[in-house]
Amino acid sequence: AYERDYTVLLCNSDENPLKERLYLDIMISERVAGVIVTPARETNNYSQVVVKAGIPVVAVDRRMLDLKVDTVVVDSTEGAYRAVEHLLRLGHRRIAFIGGPPEVMTAQERKEGYLAALRQFGIPPDPALIRTTDYKLEGGYRATSEVLELDHPPTAIFAANNLTTLGALNCIHEKDLRIPGDVAIVGFDDMPWSTSLNPPLTAVAQPAYELGRTAASLLLQRIKQPDREVVEVKLSSRLIVRKSCGETSS
Repeated sequence: AYERDYTVLLCNSDENPLKERLYLDIMISERVAGVIVTPARETNNYSQVVVKAGIPVVAVDRRMLDLKVDTVVVDSTEGAYRAVEHLLRLGHRRIAFIGGPPEVMTAQERKEGYLAALRQFGIPPDPALIRTTDYKLEGGYRATSEVLELDHPPTAIFAANNLTTLGALNCIHEKDLRIPGDVAIVGFDDMPWSTSLNPPLTAVAQPAYELGRTAASLLLQRIKQPDREVVEVKLSSRLIVRKSCGETSS
């Protein structure tokens, strides 16, 4: 955007539809050239008001199912599958899934990838090992505590976003469990601090920069060509193997 003489206004809705609505109202009142939004909800989204106001919208990371807008997403199902497959190939059979809100597309897709990997290895899913959180640190901590206190706790955990992973790690450390000796862990989202952990974290890396750049490119194209066909771009993730599962190379 900067390269093309546009100024970026950044707002964080924190998964709160009311905050999202407030910020989008401000965007409408300021008559911005366009909006890139990660919707808090995929249906009944307030972005429809922005579209009706004639402002171009691009959805990023999540789809808006009741709006035809340009969209950029990451293949979360494939990324989750690779993470769980890695754990399965290491011999783990009781793998906990610490997921996100069921109404959020990325949470659904990451759960689908988890279940697909289990099916591939002929392992029936254990409902006790599947937990839903709010994609936040506290939720990740709570869900991890619940599965680790089971009579038959998991030997590995797949945490479905960065804050969930951090909450899981906090819980594991507070219980004085060793990673990966007592429990292995893989996170979805590779963060700068992943290599600073002891041991360094195995994680699914999303192409975050490419995600943002593609969304901005689509928005700028839409501003110039408001009537062009709506497109969806799906980007690939990659699994970065470190020592939190006991292996240093895939």
